[in-house]
Amino acid sequence: MKTKMRLSRAWPLANKIQMELEPACERIEKAGSVRRASPKDDVGDIEFVIIPRLRSDLPAQISLFSDEPP
Repeated sequence: MKTKMRLSRAWPLANKIQMELEPACERIEKAGSVRRASPKDDVGDIEFVIIPRLRSDLPAQISLFSDEPP
């Protein structure tokens, strides 16, 4: 059985995770039950939708998004 937590506990945790991930993201938004924020509902997991910030100084990203060899 999946462990759930109250929204009052999940929301601050989601904010903390979001703040930690923000420097690596173009955009990050809460998703799922945390985003819907119904105080009557429990939260089973914390979900985010993320657009990563691409860095040209990382060879793995260059090889994925460029025609140039790494």
